[in-house]
Order: sequence, then structure tokens, then C-alpha cells
Amino acid sequence: MNPYKFIRNKARRLPLFALSLLISLLGAAPLHADAYSDGRLAFARGDFDSAMRLLEQSTRSSPNNGNAYFYIGLIHERKGRKPQAIQAYKQGVARSMDADLREKALWKIVLYSKYVGDWGAVSAYSSQFLKYKHHPEMARLQAMAANQGGSASAELMRLVQKGQKAEKEGKLSEAIGYYEEALDVNPDAESVRWNLASLAMKANQYSRAVKHLQYLERRDSQWKYNYKLGVCYYQLGKYQSALSAFDRAEAQNKSPSSSFQYFLHIGRGLTYLELEDLLRAKTHLDAASTRKDTALLNGALARLNLLQGKEGDARKRMSAALKEDPNQVDALSVASLLSSDPDRYEKYLDSLYKNTVYQPPYYNAVVFQYVHVLTARSKYDRARTVLESLDETEMQAIEALKFNPADSSHRALILPGSEAELKVTAGLSRSEVMQEEISIFLRFDSSERGQKAAQAYNAAAAEKASAAAQGLPSEQKPQAPIALLPTELLRKDPATFEYVARLDLLERLLSRGDEKRALTLSRFWAKRSPDFSRDAMSLPAVKDRITRSRDWAAAFGLPSPDAKPDDGTNPDGAEPTLPGPEDNNTAP
Repeated sequence: MNPYKFIRNKARRLPLFALSLLISLLGAAPLHADAYSDGRLAFARGDFDSAMRLLEQSTRSSPNNGNAYFYIGLIHERKGRKPQAIQAYKQGVARSMDADLREKALWKIVLYSKYVGDWGAVSAYSSQFLKYKHHPEMARLQAMAANQGGSASAELMRLVQKGQKAEKEGKLSEAIGYYEEALDVNPDAESVRWNLASLAMKANQYSRAVKHLQYLERRDSQWKYNYKLGVCYYQLGKYQSALSAFDRAEAQNKSPSSSFQYFLHIGRGLTYLELEDLLRAKTHLDAASTRKDTALLNGALARLNLLQGKEGDARKRMSAALKEDPNQVDALSVASLLSSDPDRYEKYLDSLYKNTVYQPPYYNAVVFQYVHVLTARSKYDRARTVLESLDETEMQAIEALKFNPADSSHRALILPGSEAELKVTAGLSRSEVMQEEISIFLRFDSSERGQKAAQAYNAAAAEKASAAAQGLPSEQKPQAPIALLPTELLRKDPATFEYVARLDLLERLLSRGDEKRALTLSRFWAKRSPDFSRDAMSLPAVKDRITRSRDWAAAFGLPSPDAKPDDGTNPDGAEPTLPGPEDNNTAP
């Protein structure tokens, strides 16, 4: 399973706390290597196997980059595989290419086609060349092809037949390539373009499908084009465009079948579900349920019921969906949230990554819940790996959810102080507390304060064991206690160690300017733990605030200084300054 397979889309602005938390957990985002550039470098040094692997990888991440196919073709040529080379060049010229590479590829295709007597290909690709550039020799070859009986229609038929054969064999990418070549021969072949769009959707290539469906819709607007456009827009996270396309499809279909009405209702229901308009989602999903009973529908209703707090109904719909389709992603998300079972979450992730291109915020919120489950089970490496699959934009969208799965799942918190603070602190969300717990556990083993506290604890335990063993025969002396890590001690003895972790959290909050949360944390923990109160007041940043702010002084039970209230505002009473770009992403 590859956690880096997502297409990341637009989301609302992340509150400073959540954005800084993500940066604090992960550090600066790693720059992913450009597979195409690396492939070209490998090709230049003669490492053709590595070059082929990297270039093929780049065709998956950037399917419209025809340049990669050109170099794939060159590698096939160097290895004596001429037919495969020509096929790669054809894939390249069907996509965006640099002009010089396109010219070279077309020359290779035309000359090879002449050599093997494929005059239809000579006709088609010489015509394509001459659209970009006039060349007397290419014009002569085009005329020669015409005299030999080569025709664009014959080439079109040949490519369509190859595409159909590849499609039947399940070779979707190969079939798509043949159909696109056929459209280069005749862009007006509407049946070929329709088949290509449908096949691209089947292969989860929704952006490619949209391009061809829009072409068809502009030439001859029909309900089937608009309906499929709606599905594509939904899959790409363009929900308002999806609803508009569904509306056009409904208006154009004057004699809608029951099947069409089912798919239209479920399309709208799923779209409203992602928009968190639960009332409209329920209206359309209920309407769909009067026409068909499917795993897709039951999964969507299970998710809707869970968000509405109807856990019993959610379980029934979830079971019905998974009975029909064990990989139904909405049903798996509900099963994961209600069970906190890591195996369920792993199956959910597999289904999510396999079947979706754009992951809506709800799905990513479920992924974040899994990070908390892993953290609670001390599987920190796996927690980091899964967390890294969520980028900044997706974290923003999770925070902006009106109906967060953290509230629906009733998942237990890890530390006793978390649950206690959540009960008494207004405006503190369960999701925010979970983020803080993840931050604490993923950082505590490397915390200087945590390490110092653990060393003192382990030294005291060793000294106690040594004293107890005094005077005992060697065979009766117990083994020396094993030194425990800070996170192990935090779990074992939260009464002693939780306040230490909260001091770390307080410093991170202050360093990134989250005054409001830092103050509410201090208010709660100063009352709960005298040790926290003592050590927090020794921090320079806290000392400074206590001397200037009555709110901070009151948080620690101290007399009020002559200062205006400071609850996330400027302590001098001036208008707060908006942070500059460099301040928005300050790591803790």
C-alpha cells in the first residue's frame, strides 16, 4: 500500500494550531524526486533498466507527458525491440510533447511503418507531422501512402480493433492508448471518443475522461454525457460542478428510466454527503433506496446515519453493504470508526487508495482517526507513516468539517488529563485533543524534558532495586529493572509524567503563537498539577505573560498586574498584527 497516491485538492484554511501541529509532527515536507528527470539522467548514463523504471513511473504520475514515452521508445530501440519502440512513440505523439521530440518520434513512426508496409500508419502519421511542419520528404511519403491505398479510415479501424482487443484482455491503459491514437486519425469519431471516456473512468482516469466528455458535450449535448461528467466531477472533488452536470442530465432526459433515476439520486446523495448537507443527502439517498438496494447505497446510508448519531441504523446498513461488497469504502469507514480495529482500518485504507482519486475530507478524517488508534497502541512508526499520507491541505479540510468522525466514533482518549480537560474547557474539540495526544506521543521520546524525567525515574527504580537486594544471596537477587522510555512511562504512570508532556505542549503552543489554546491549557493544568504550575511559571515566555496579562496571572492564581485582558489579543491593547507569510508555517 502506497500512502503517497493521492491527488490533493482545494480545502479551507487550516486553523493555526492544526497547521503548526502537522508541521511539528513531520517537519518540512520532503521534496519528491521528479521521476521523469531522474529517468532522463539514468538514460544519459546508460543505466537503461533504471531509466525504464523511472520513466514508466512518470507516465503514471504525469500521464499526459509524451516526452517520457519518447525516451521509453529510445530504450526499446537500444535493446533491439523496434515494435515496442514504435508503440511507445505512438503513445508519446498522442500526448503533449516538446516540438523537437514530437518531430523525431513521427519520423521514426512513419519510416518504420513504410518499412513494414503499413501504409495506413504512414498516411495517418505523415498527416499528423504535416499539421505541425511542412517537409518535402514527409509530403512525398504521404503521397506514396495514398498511391499504395493507405487511408485514414483503414488506420482508424485497425487502431479501434487493437483497442477493443486490449480492453477485452483487461489492458486498460493499452486500450486507452489505441483509442487516443484513433482519435488522432479522426478526431470526429464520436463513438471512439465515448468508448475512450467510459474506459478512462473505469481506469480511474477521471481528468482524461472529462476532457473527452466535454468535447462530446460541446458538439452534441446529451444527457449521458452530462451524467458521466457529473460522476467524474464528483470523483475529482468538484462537487458544485457535479451537481450542475446532474441537473443538465435530468433536464435532457425526457423519458428517464428507473435505473437512470436511481443513479441520479445516488450521485446527488453522495455529492451532498461530501458537502455535509445531510438533509439533502438523506432526501436523495432515501429516494434511491426505493428503486434499488446496493452496497454503494447501503454504505452511503451507513455513513450518513453515523454522522447523524444513529449508530444502530449505521451498523445495519454497514453490515448489509459489506455482505454484498467486502471492500465498500463507506461501510469500511463506519466499521473502522465503530470498532477501532487496526485490521479494519488497514482494509479501509487499501480500498480507499485503490478505488479513489481524490479523497474527500471525511475519508481523510477517518485516516486521521487511524493515526490515533496506532498511537494508542504504541505503533509509532506506522502512525508516522499514515500521518505522512495527509498533506497540509487535507489537514485543513479535516479541521473545517462540520461533522467530524472524531465526534461520531466516541473513540476513547489515551491520557486521563485529555478526557478531564475536554469536559470542562469550552470550545475544545475532541479532534483537537486527539491531535495533541498524537503530537505528545510522537515527540515525547525525543523530548529533552521527557528524557530527563525518564532518567530520574529509571535511576530511582534501579537504586530502589539495589537497596532491596542488599544482603540477599546472589542467586536470590532480582534482575535490575529495565530502563523505560519516556512514552512507556507516560502510559505507565501518567500521574507523574503527563504534566511533563503538557509542559512540552505548552512551549510548542507559545512558540507558534497559539495564545488562546496555550492559555486554556495553562488554566486547566495549573489547577490540576502543582508541578505543572511551578515549572510552567519558570518558563520565560510564561513569566513575561504573567507580568503583563491579568488572564495569564489568574490562570496561575496570581494577583492581576495592570494590564488589559489578554486572551489571544495584543497584550499592549493595540490592534493585533496579521502574521506574515513566514509566520503562518512556524514549526513548534
